[in-house]
Amino acid sequence: MRWKKYLSWTGWLLAIVFAVLYFNTRQISNRPQVSPPEYVVQDKEITNDEFTNNVTNNDVPSQALSTLQYVLQNDRAPEGYVGGRKFYNREKQLPLSHNSQVISYREWDVWPKEKGKNRGPERLITGDNKTAYYTNNHYKTFIQIQ
Repeated sequence: MRWKKYLSWTGWLLAIVFAVLYFNTRQISNRPQVSPPEYVVQDKEITNDEFTNNVTNNDVPSQALSTLQYVLQNDRAPEGYVGGRKFYNREKQLPLSHNSQVISYREWDVWPKEKGKNRGPERLITGDNKTAYYTNNHYKTFIQIQ
């Protein structure tokens, strides 16, 4: 008789765990497109020191481009976003050096942080050599933003 109670209890626990995982991943993948924050100017040429980069790329979502524009203009993450921490390039998929100078990278979230929700897999990476990259799969692959 005890095994029936045990199966009943573990069955419910597993059902709850799978339901939470299912809905959490569904929310991340079906995240609605949010219009960029008011302080981000779209389709504007950005100047950051000697770097001029017209931030457009067909393979990069507009939200990522808007966030990148803000980061390049202000050298900080927009209010409510996570970003600016050192990116160690452990996967070694990004260039390690440029003109015999070691490149230092920083990472930025594409979406604002929502309390109680996973930050999702999308990130922007900026290098001190004035390069920028987008990843939608948490550093497995990168798209260089031109």
